[in-house]
Amino acid sequence: MPREEKRIFFSGSEAYKALYSLCKKRDLRVPPTGTIKKLTHNKNEKKIAFVIEGAEQKLVKIDYGEDFLAAALLLFCMGSGIPVSKRAKKLVFVDGDEVVLKCEQ
Repeated sequence: MPREEKRIFFSGSEAYKALYSLCKKRDLRVPPTGTIKKLTHNKNEKKIAFVIEGAEQKLVKIDYGEDFLAAALLLFCMGSGIPVSKRAKKLVFVDGDEVVLKCEQ
């Protein structure tokens, strides 16, 4: 049987905006303001770490769960008019300096 796979690539700043929006929407602590310097994926713990350079060149590392990040990216897609199937299995991973939302049916 045929299957479909879709990958949506987000820059670090787009992923940051998505996280910021979801945190605001859920009334959670928002990530610090700054520039994304590094993204890492801990597959064992199912977390993605953002290293953000904030005020005075101070580096801050914040971990987000894959599910939370996927929800943030889906919210970003809905706001940007990017179609994503509700039934698709969604996975999030890091590819270099981008965050990838993989949707497969």
